[in-house]
Amino acid sequence: MLSKVDFQQPITDFKDLVGGMQFSIKLRKVGITNMYFDEEMHGKILGHLLNDCRTLREFDCSNCEFFHPKVFFDMCSAFIGDKCRVNVLKMKNISIS
Repeated sequence: MLSKVDFQQPITDFKDLVGGMQFSIKLRKVGITNMYFDEEMHGKILGHLLNDCRTLREFDCSNCEFFHPKVFFDMCSAFIGDKCRVNVLKMKNISIS
């Protein structure tokens, strides 16, 4: 199933959405495109998703801008952690400010 979400209150809506996906037992692929990560909290939220979702195998983070470098660092740290089960990582056209 494919969903497109537009955020009215970006940080709380993103946190609630990812929190709902975090412990899903059927989720195989997650794609986050055209997102602007401008707060440190985004990295922690993504890290929790990547570490806690046991069935997640593919993560696509294309056309995103990481305004805060710590967000990118937290996301990458989650990938190299022991709990992460992602096999396919797609990162096209990302920008780190």
